[in-house]
Amino acid sequence: MEELHFAEIDPSVTWEGQRVFDIIIYGDNLFHEIDIVKMNGDINNALVLNITVSVSGRSLTITLQLVKGSHTIISAIEFFEIVRAQNFN
Repeated sequence: MEELHFAEIDPSVTWEGQRVFDIIIYGDNLFHEIDIVKMNGDINNALVLNITVSVSGRSLTITLQLVKGSHTIISAIEFFEIVRAQNFN
C-alpha cells in the first residue's frame, strides 16, 4: 500500500481550479482530476490519497498528468509492506 501526500503550498495557487491533475500509476489513471485546494477546502492543508498497488522489483512508476495549471507537485510518498498474518495453530 502506498500513501501519496499533497499540500498546496505554492503561493501562486490561491483558489480551487488553478492546479488540477490526474495520477497515473503503472499506466493506469487511478485518480482523476485531483484539485488539492478543492478537496481540502483551502490552501496549506494536507491531503493524503491511499492506494494499494503491487510493486515488483525496485521500481514504481507514478505520473502526475497536468489537466489545468502550469505544473504538478507531490509532497511525499509513503510505502507500507502488507504482511500476511501467520496461523500458528
